[in-house]
Amino acid sequence: SSATATSFEWDFGDGSVSTQADPCHTYSFAGTYDVQLFAYSASNCFDDTTITIYVTGTHADFINDSVCLGLPTNFQSIA
Repeated sequence: SSATATSFEWDFGDGSVSTQADPCHTYSFAGTYDVQLFAYSASNCFDDTTITIYVTGTHADFINDSVCLGLPTNFQSIA
């Protein structure tokens, strides 16, 4: 069975980080960024994923589906 994530560590690839479950982030410059998410359960199990995003302007918005250990997380651009 998969555990529910209780804490999060985001690295947006530009020196900015967040521990929010569903953060918003604005990039200062267009470019290519590797965004990494670590998700931890209450029992300290964790999973991580990294995606490469391409920012062509100064604003990018993404939503994601459920974040559960052992299950893939899908990101969808809403910008």
